[in-house]
Parts: sequence; structure tokens; C-alpha cells
Amino acid sequence: MVQYVDDIEEPSSRTPAEWQQIAIDAGLPANNVETITATFCAVQYGNAPETDTRRKRVRAALDKLDDQQEATDG
Repeated sequence: MVQYVDDIEEPSSRTPAEWQQIAIDAGLPANNVETITATFCAVQYGNAPETDTRRKRVRAALDKLDDQQEATDG
């Protein structure tokens, strides 16, 4: 998600929730950003296993962000 947002200072000092809000404020679709963030947090900080279903869900959300970026860059 970070690659879709310009002018970020100190990216390593931000929380996933802060990145989520920055991405949404930059115009990325909230549902896709929230899917990526929620899945990351569940696997990274929670007890959720990294499953094929979660990978596919995140990949689909990332693909939609890519599609939007291509349409914008057109």
C-alpha cells in the first residue's frame, strides 16, 4: 500500500492503522485498504494463521489497487 502514497516521512515509525488512514486519505478505496490492513494485523499480531484464503483475499485487494493505479496513470 505504501507504494501508492506519495510524500511519506518516516515510514517505519507508523502503525498499520496510521498507514490505513493515510492510504484512504490519499484516495485509495477504503474496502481494499481495510482488507489488507486487517489481514496483516490478524496474521502479524494476532493468532490467525497465514492461509491460502487470506493470501487470495489480500492479493485480490492489491490487484484492485494496481488496477486503480493503472487507470489513474493511464
